[in-house]
Amino acid sequence: MLCPLEVWFLDLSAAPPLAGCRLTALRDDERLRLGGYLAPGPARRFALARVALRMILGERSGIEPSAILLGEDARGKPRRIDGIGGSFSVSHSGERVAIAVSDTHELGIDIERRTSFFQPERLYKLVCSAAERAWLVAHPEQAEREFGRLWTCKEALLKAVGMGLRTRPASIDLADRLTHETGATTLDGPMVGMRSPAVWQSLDLVDDCHAALAAIARDGEAGLEITRHVFDAAYLVK
Repeated sequence: MLCPLEVWFLDLSAAPPLAGCRLTALRDDERLRLGGYLAPGPARRFALARVALRMILGERSGIEPSAILLGEDARGKPRRIDGIGGSFSVSHSGERVAIAVSDTHELGIDIERRTSFFQPERLYKLVCSAAERAWLVAHPEQAEREFGRLWTCKEALLKAVGMGLRTRPASIDLADRLTHETGATTLDGPMVGMRSPAVWQSLDLVDDCHAALAAIARDGEAGLEITRHVFDAAYLVK
């Protein structure tokens, strides 16, 4: 059985200036957060990604985007708090945004520009298990690409289980799946003794980025059934 879910890709470089966008979709707490940014670039990326998320969730549930209540659970994992179930995950790297939504599974998604992994060997000890490091050192011609795959897969997995980078990525060993685009693993959850089976898949969303998606497998799912969409930045115009 597969995990059905949807993924949207948004290129913010095609979006209009912030003043011309549908900021009315944001709620008061999000406008307050927006006002707290010191630099205009991160503020713009946060606001437009959040508006796009609200529009996607609103379209799926038949609710006005501004009426959707978003918050965090006890682990700090973002989720809806308006009584409507499901899960979502958002990631952005520069002007690239990826959004994943499921009605049934806990999700994590990560997108990273390929230029983020220049000289990735500096991060090997933080991100990679001993077996993964050995493989990357033995295959230098593939190391940059495979390290980007490892990074995004691990971050997606940790976001899905609700731990984020509070857990060292090196504690997850995907050495036997290097060069593979899909896989399954079991992760330590946020409480002692909690173990979560998860499935993951690398995504080819845009040429200049690595991306990956993970879902907590609840009923023995063997993979992900992904429907992909491109979010038209023109929809952000007010």
